[in-house]
Amino acid sequence: MSAVPSSPPRRRAAPAAASPRARPKPKPGARPQVRRTAASGRVASLPNSLLIATVCVLLGLVVFLQVSALRANMRSGEVRRETRQVRTDTATVNAQIQRRLGDGRVEEAARRYGMVLPDAASVGTLRLPGNAAAARP
Repeated sequence: MSAVPSSPPRRRAAPAAASPRARPKPKPGARPQVRRTAASGRVASLPNSLLIATVCVLLGLVVFLQVSALRANMRSGEVRRETRQVRTDTATVNAQIQRRLGDGRVEEAARRYGMVLPDAASVGTLRLPGNAAAARP
């Protein structure tokens, strides 16, 4: 045995590619393949599912607002119909009043009971002593 060391120990050569597995070279004229990621084949990742949930909530709100607007329009139509009916009823009652006043029955009954229409200049206002504060102009 000699005291002179022999050559240093050999090292292994470093791999040529930086990736853990070597990729085959594509054939000329072949369509390039899509690389798969770690998430492929699984349900959408968390950020995508949150985005989908947000879009669903927003679409639900749009549908809710549209239905609410439709209901409000239906109610306003009902209110307009009721208003039109009340105006028609009021016009009918006013026409009946005018017809009864126009035929002279009220004036005839007033004359029978001794009632007369006073002159506008002779009409005055009574002031009561207990209500002096309300009588001041």
